[in-house]
Amino acid sequence: MKPSNDQILELFNKLDEKKLGYLDIDTISNALKNQFQNQNIHINNRNYYAKELVRICDKTNSGQVTLQEFKDFILEKDLQLQSLFKKISQNGKYIGLEKLETSVKEAGYDVSSKDLQSLLAEIDYNKDGVIDYSEWRDFLLLLPHKPTFINIFKFFSTVSNVDFNSDANALPSSDTFNFTLRLKYLLAGGVAGAVSRTATAPLDRLKVLLQTDTHNHRAYSHWVSIKKGVNIIYNDGGIRSFFKGNGLNCLKIIPESALKFYVFETSKDLLSDYYKVNKDDLGISSRFLAGGMAGLISQFAIYPMETIKTRLMAQIKSHPKARPSLTVDIESNISTTVRNLYRENGIRAFYRGCIPALIGINMSKTNFE
Repeated sequence: MKPSNDQILELFNKLDEKKLGYLDIDTISNALKNQFQNQNIHINNRNYYAKELVRICDKTNSGQVTLQEFKDFILEKDLQLQSLFKKISQNGKYIGLEKLETSVKEAGYDVSSKDLQSLLAEIDYNKDGVIDYSEWRDFLLLLPHKPTFINIFKFFSTVSNVDFNSDANALPSSDTFNFTLRLKYLLAGGVAGAVSRTATAPLDRLKVLLQTDTHNHRAYSHWVSIKKGVNIIYNDGGIRSFFKGNGLNCLKIIPESALKFYVFETSKDLLSDYYKVNKDDLGISSRFLAGGMAGLISQFAIYPMETIKTRLMAQIKSHPKARPSLTVDIESNISTTVRNLYRENGIRAFYRGCIPALIGINMSKTNFE
């Protein structure tokens, strides 16, 4: 049964606390904070959802939502919610835990039964163990986005902090996941990146040495060159020498990832505002542009760290077969490498090779979703 005019008017008046006769971003945000905290409509990220509600409802782009515009939005949302409820419910009457688990898995998420039980309890306000349509609608009625599985599960996660598997999305959307959850994913990605880079650090060091060594190896096979490279690195400082520059390599992971996804999400926000569409509905070209900007800016920001890391990995203490310009007489470290680079060509020395690197990043890592 669709919401009646009286029910829609009651909800509109609840949001319109100041009795202005219209809704705007501040009005909706304050109402969500003051009136809906402990009720059946749950919105955690108030400012974002208030902004999105106004953008979706406001057909005249006046910044104000009239009662008629709000009514049209509610009735359309009700039809969308009904359609999806019928697809995932048991005989169109209710959604139980088993059906919810099946729907989550079909959407590409791996969520434990315990988490789903908590999620079901959040929606099931009459505590009968299942979700009927009125509970489903009340919970999602103010969701601005189209109620697809992904949008709804992201919305659920802001309410219950359910730890959905990030494999379904490259990174949880910054507009629907709260700060704590986003930080958790960022740290988890940083730790995973640090572990993987540490595991491959010896190969990376060997690769850089072979790339920068100008000694003539034509008389030797590739395997002999690799063996000589390994011996040079080991003689340079034992096992620890294979991990030179790895600390800096790991250190740049989190700021690079944070900046990359911040720019990506911000670019999508700007593009969605420009094209007047939801972020999730942006086309391939818009996502390509947002991803390109994210890759360019993040790579440019951390490029000095990349230069220092590479120089550290290429340096070898005095050795007859090492490239002269990369030979050092004392144990190199970050501070001495930074000073030496600055003496060579000032700030510009830290951005050598930056343009080819940015072109490569822009061509290979422009789309995150």
